[in-house]
Amino acid sequence: MMTPRRLVSVTTAAGITAIYQKRLYHGIVCAVVSCLIPYDSYERPSLHVYGFSTHTTTRTRTTPFSNLGLSSRPVSSSGMFNGINNNSNQWHTSSRSFKYNTNLYPSAGIATRLFSSTSTSSSSFTAYGENMNQNDMMESDKLILVDENDNIVRADDSKVCSKKAGHTFDVHTPRGILHRAFSLFCFNQENQLLLTQRADSKITFPSVWTNTACSHPLQDMALDEVDDFSKVYPRLPGIKRAAVRKARHELGLDLRQHVEAMQFVSRFHYWAADVQTHGPDTPWGEHEVDYILFVKLPQEVLSSVSLNPEEVSNIRYVSIDELKDMMYHQPDLTWSPWFVGIMERGGFDWWDDLDATLKGTNTNTDIQFFDPLPDHVASYNLDTHTRTTGVLSVRSQSAAEKLASTEPKNWVRIT
Repeated sequence: MMTPRRLVSVTTAAGITAIYQKRLYHGIVCAVVSCLIPYDSYERPSLHVYGFSTHTTTRTRTTPFSNLGLSSRPVSSSGMFNGINNNSNQWHTSSRSFKYNTNLYPSAGIATRLFSSTSTSSSSFTAYGENMNQNDMMESDKLILVDENDNIVRADDSKVCSKKAGHTFDVHTPRGILHRAFSLFCFNQENQLLLTQRADSKITFPSVWTNTACSHPLQDMALDEVDDFSKVYPRLPGIKRAAVRKARHELGLDLRQHVEAMQFVSRFHYWAADVQTHGPDTPWGEHEVDYILFVKLPQEVLSSVSLNPEEVSNIRYVSIDELKDMMYHQPDLTWSPWFVGIMERGGFDWWDDLDATLKGTNTNTDIQFFDPLPDHVASYNLDTHTRTTGVLSVRSQSAAEKLASTEPKNWVRIT
């Protein structure tokens, strides 16, 4: 089959040959044919993401899932999800078709990675989450490691710390490895918070209720998500790009035009083992410096919610009183430990004074630390462990060795 790329090559070669043989007319015809081939049908040398133009260089490596024969993300032809009418508190269930494709993630609007899989030659860039399941993202996402003061730890070496390695809890890494994260809180025009329930398929903390979107800024994204807080505060472009990326990936929300409205509120350093899901010997947990972002969105943006069933199973808009009732008077509901910690350490107050919070009046640049509640403490989490357990020092000579041990053997290191 003659692909657009091959056709361009053939017509270009024919045109050059014709001109060399002094057949100018034929050369011009070949040049015109080459120009008429749709440029979108083959690889673009530059990207335009989140409203910013950028030229990128492809850094090629094999990925942990290159040889697994994964050709597509397994999704149902008709994904069921639960939602709520934005103007009421009544639950409803809807059925929508959900499918990952390039139309959902156009090149002009979604974050892409700076590496390609050797198992495919169709494109040098892959939209985040496309053709990947939960384990794929755990293996391939590369965390930004930080110390307890949110200083990036040996940036060159942190390239090898996958999300899986950073979230592994056991006797050797009882609190995983400290990394950077964000928690996005989206409010409607009635000041109601958009709550989400994590999908059952999530590896860490499945099925729990939490804030609108929570995830991690990553290394090696086409637009840089690595912030030096002291240099970019209060803009924080990397954190906000990550929030835009995940809002699109999980909820189908396009927040590119609302980046300036995102207000950084605070940072929390916390850890928690996923005991509720996996028991006292759980292999998973969270250990993060979590950036809190608040944003109020117009109805036309929120009405476009389309849930990714591998990420989110339910949504609900709630007032402050409704959330307190759910958290403290409905014991059948489970909650993410970071969300509970945030709400009980300022979240409700920031929300109650939302207009001032969105103007930056309530912003706090200090990093607040908290330990988890007892139901998020694993058997190997000992009293002798301290705030710096699982925290790599910026000056640690062993950091590179520890990180190198987490590197999947079929990755090609980026230098």
